[in-house]
Amino acid sequence: MKDTGVDIVALRDVGEKITTLPDDQDFHPQVKKIFDARLKSIKDGKGIDWGTGEALAFASLIQEGFHVRVSG
Repeated sequence: MKDTGVDIVALRDVGEKITTLPDDQDFHPQVKKIFDARLKSIKDGKGIDWGTGEALAFASLIQEGFHVRVSG
């Protein structure tokens, strides 16, 4: 059986990258609040919602060199 897990340090690293907004732009306060809450849930390892989990999965695959195609 193939190991499909991702190291927690790698997940936190990619999680920080996908939840950090650029400093050189202004964002609506509600958007900032959402991104801050996502980052907190990743750092705490609790309360990670489905969308954040999917984003972490996609980002970890991309970081490992896989192509990710999302269609709906």
